[in-house]
Order: sequence, then structure tokens, then C-alpha cells
Amino acid sequence: MVRYAVALVSILTIIGCTPSVETKANADGSKSTVVRNTNGEKSTITQKGDKAEFSDNKGNAVVVGGDKAPELGVEVMPGLELEKGSVIAAKTDDSSSAVAMFKTEKSVDDVAAFYRAKLGSGVSESKAASNGAETATFTKEDGKKTISIVIVKGQSDPKTTVNISYNEKLK
Repeated sequence: MVRYAVALVSILTIIGCTPSVETKANADGSKSTVVRNTNGEKSTITQKGDKAEFSDNKGNAVVVGGDKAPELGVEVMPGLELEKGSVIAAKTDDSSSAVAMFKTEKSVDDVAAFYRAKLGSGVSESKAASNGAETATFTKEDGKKTISIVIVKGQSDPKTTVNISYNEKLK
């Protein structure tokens, strides 16, 4: 967390703001660093365990890490295990985005069949195999929401990797 705070303070200093910085321990065990510039704008960095949250007083927010999958626009297949530290979620006033990586013992074909059924019609799908590795990709767009799923099983990988990303235009 300290490196995030140092980076933020450095950026604000470079762009000509003299920030005030306050760090505090929260009741839930997390630590927060609040940075205020001379214009009254505030940015907060909160860290607990392997999860860090960045937010400002304009409603923008980014979450990195954690042990919970964010809203991904599609059901997470039962049996998928969230990879520690793989979550990134961001929200601005006009969009919301998230990505998470999962692992499973299931085959690429099994995972692909599940998401083919869940995503329904209007899906772009591709599949490839090369040198013992398999890949399947799905993309569904409806003008406002985009869901992308990449399923990969490497030749020497004991598990299948599933990356799900989601973007939604809010305005």
C-alpha cells in the first residue's frame, strides 16, 4: 500500500499539487491513505490483505485483488476457483469494467459448453489447438455490455484457465 501512496503523491506533486496525506487504521483491519490536493479533490487508497481499493471524490473507483469475483455479467461456472490477486474492477461515471481469472480441473470443451449455453445467441466464438494447447474464446456485445471469455489449457498445465472480462456503458 505504501508504494501506491508514494506513487500517488509523486504524481500529484509532478502535476503541481501540494497534497496533504493522512494514513489511518480502520475498524475492519484495513488501512486507508487519504490524499487531498490544494483544490480540495480527495483520493483514497484502502488496503486489507491482498485487496487494494482506490477511489476519488468524483465516484471513480478501482479494486485490485481480493478473494471475491466482481460482477462479470455472466454466471461464474460452478467449480471454477478464483485465482488469488486476479481481480481488477473499475467504475467511472460512464462505465464499469471488471476482469477475473479462474482455474478448473474441467476441460476446455466442458467450460466452453457451459458458457455457450449461458451466453445464448449473438455470441462470437472461436476455438484453436496447437502444440498440445487448446483455446476457446467467446465475445458477446449488445451495444451497452460486452462479455469476453478466454479459456486456455496449456500442454503442460494441469488446470484449465478461464479469464472473464466485462464492460458496461452506464450512460
